[in-house]
Amino acid sequence: MKTISIVVPLLNESDSINQFHDSLIKNINLIKNYNINIKYVLDKSSDNTKLLLSRIVEKCNKTIVICLSNRFGHQQSLIAGIDHSLDDDIVIMMDGDLQHPPSLIQDLIKEYEKGYDVVNTIRIYKKFSLLKSFFSKLFYSFFKIVTSQNLKTGSADFRLITKKVSNIISKNIKEKNIFIRGIINFIGLKQAYLSYETKERENGYSKYNFFKSVTFALQSIVAFGAKPLYFCFFIGVLIMFLSFLFIIYILIFYLLGISAPSGWYTIITFLFFFSGLNLFFLGCVGLYLGATYEEVKKRPIYIIEEIIKKI
Repeated sequence: MKTISIVVPLLNESDSINQFHDSLIKNINLIKNYNINIKYVLDKSSDNTKLLLSRIVEKCNKTIVICLSNRFGHQQSLIAGIDHSLDDDIVIMMDGDLQHPPSLIQDLIKEYEKGYDVVNTIRIYKKFSLLKSFFSKLFYSFFKIVTSQNLKTGSADFRLITKKVSNIISKNIKEKNIFIRGIINFIGLKQAYLSYETKERENGYSKYNFFKSVTFALQSIVAFGAKPLYFCFFIGVLIMFLSFLFIIYILIFYLLGISAPSGWYTIITFLFFFSGLNLFFLGCVGLYLGATYEEVKKRPIYIIEEIIKKI
């Protein structure tokens, strides 16, 4: 019988974990011909999620909890779950806040049975999430332009991968600044896509505020290409060319004995513009330099504090 490991990263989910687990168990009990286990990966939390998970483990033989020693992040938690599921035929990744519907797991498995190595999901935002939908489309459009990766708009970290893919990720992908959606797209192989409609979060709160979302977006772009640096270079060349034309313009006035046009407002505007542009370019270089610095230190992606399982 084939085995499935459901990997669920968690951070401060005490308000929703019991409801999520009940829903997950209800749905996986409907699946026959597969031996299914659940691996909760707990990023260092400040609430009582760990205590609630310990109680769940006591009641549910299918469940283990991988507790990380510090707050390493959502993507790193997924990698920890994958690393501990290499013997399973299938790994399904999903969040534990019920915004990834457990009812879709059966559909993921049906697509896998058609011969796909990866079954991705695409989020469809409801009317209440128009702003989130706009920023999501903006990110994916920009991501495609600057990385040349054809990542589908609305891609989520709710997916099924086969043993082949999980082993590729665990043994060959050693990036600290990791963007799993991009990695899955980079790996290729035979992939399918399923759509689902997002729902309002019933309990708890989102761990990704606007600032964290923007930071994650920047890290993802930096992790998948140096095109922004080329963009900065070509803009710099263009500005140099325009500056050269402006010098010629001033020289013509000087040779003709005419006073060149002047104005403090124009000078100040140009100073502000070029100073801002210079800081923007330095920021782009700094992002890549910082990412390189993090990678060359070779620190572990995550550290496990303990694994909770029923004895």
